[in-house]
Amino acid sequence: MRRGTRAGAAVAAYRRARWWATRVMGLSFPFVLGEACVAPLSGRGGWLVGIGAAVLFCAFFWAFWIGCAVTAAWCRRD
Repeated sequence: MRRGTRAGAAVAAYRRARWWATRVMGLSFPFVLGEACVAPLSGRGGWLVGIGAAVLFCAFFWAFWIGCAVTAAWCRRD
């Protein structure tokens, strides 16, 4: 990716976001799986699809676990 282009800036921003998500918040699993799912689509612009897939997968992954925790707490109430 060439430096100084909008695409290069977007990729750099994505890499910073992925670093924070994986190192700081421990979200590496959804990012890795989301990117692996779209690896066959790689090519020109394929990284953009990878970003979208990783973000959507993270959202659904954490929504699922939060939903499970809320449901379990609701079912345990007396």
